[in-house]
Amino acid sequence: MDRDDKEPETAASSAPAGPVEDASAGLVVPYLESLELASPGEDRIRIDISRPTGPQHAPPVEWAQFRLPAYREGETPGWPRSVLAELIPEPGALGEYLEHLPPGLRLARVLEEIDPADVDDFSLVEVVAAHKRMEAWSAGQAARAAAVLAERDSVNPTWPGDVPGRTRGECVVGQELSMRLRVTKQAAVKMATCGRAFTGMFQPTGELLDRGLIDWPRAQAIVTTLIDLPAEVALAAQWDVLDKAPGRTLRQVREDLAKAVIAVDPDSADHRHIAARQKRCVYHPRPLPDGMAMLSARLPAADAIAMDLALDGAARAAKNAGDSRTLDQLRADSLALIGHTALTLGHIGPGAHLPCPCGCQDRAQDAGPPLDPAAEPQQDAGRRPGVEQARDADAP
Repeated sequence: MDRDDKEPETAASSAPAGPVEDASAGLVVPYLESLELASPGEDRIRIDISRPTGPQHAPPVEWAQFRLPAYREGETPGWPRSVLAELIPEPGALGEYLEHLPPGLRLARVLEEIDPADVDDFSLVEVVAAHKRMEAWSAGQAARAAAVLAERDSVNPTWPGDVPGRTRGECVVGQELSMRLRVTKQAAVKMATCGRAFTGMFQPTGELLDRGLIDWPRAQAIVTTLIDLPAEVALAAQWDVLDKAPGRTLRQVREDLAKAVIAVDPDSADHRHIAARQKRCVYHPRPLPDGMAMLSARLPAADAIAMDLALDGAARAAKNAGDSRTLDQLRADSLALIGHTALTLGHIGPGAHLPCPCGCQDRAQDAGPPLDPAAEPQQDAGRRPGVEQARDADAP
């Protein structure tokens, strides 16, 4: 400390000499070179600080180019209004301002002050995009919070097991979040799984989500598709997809993932197909309004194509015969007819061992004995090795 004989100065005269960047918040705050205290007497006490409270850096370029005011203590809360008052009257200016603004607290403050009715058409598109970036950023933060919750003891209860001295446990984070968020247990578990993945192997995907370059469905698709694959395959496929993911739709991202996995590890494609065939199923009807229902199935590609061609052929044949129904209606009715016919006859397919109610089998026997498929070895020549071998592999 030293004493200075100059006249006392007010607090305003000791202005900060320069800014310092707060890396944790991305804001610019002042640092102190000296602190001057006014004493009751004529003298003034001055405390020199040899080292500033932080590194001397210029404001970050990404903030400067958006003309955002430097943050100071006591900054007026209404600074977004002054910025918008300058941008909104000029057509397109607000859109250019928002286009590359990263999601976070400052973007939220700007969006809070925007009235869509006052914005031009071009800028309004960017307002919507900015809100979606905030939505993606928030989804990433929620997933990480769910992952932290999944590690807490309160959602991982244990109880005595069947073997003496051993305990059993279960993570109930899915049940906790599903009740609070009004979502399914599977959706809550996927959220926690993705949040944990964003802190590990899928950190690049999480970074794109935090920056709002991809939305939550695309980020979730990347994680859920690759998380069960070997680490080296998942990492390579992830990098291959992320380069173009910001400009792709959800369906295109799924297609890109399938292509990337095959390109990275073609030798395991057959094994992955056999494993995927084990998950084939037809889902039970999902009720829809007005007495309708949704029926869907997970099938091998060859079987799905065969079903589609059969329905399309039946629909077009009926249409060519003069049926007034649309092709979509005829396809749906053809599929329903398969079920109704099976319920009426009691079996699916020709059922040569069962008598037909219409007597057509008697007329067929008069024409000659049916061909025995076992006596036709040449029909195996047309079998598709990839599909049929996989089908035989998982046959019971």
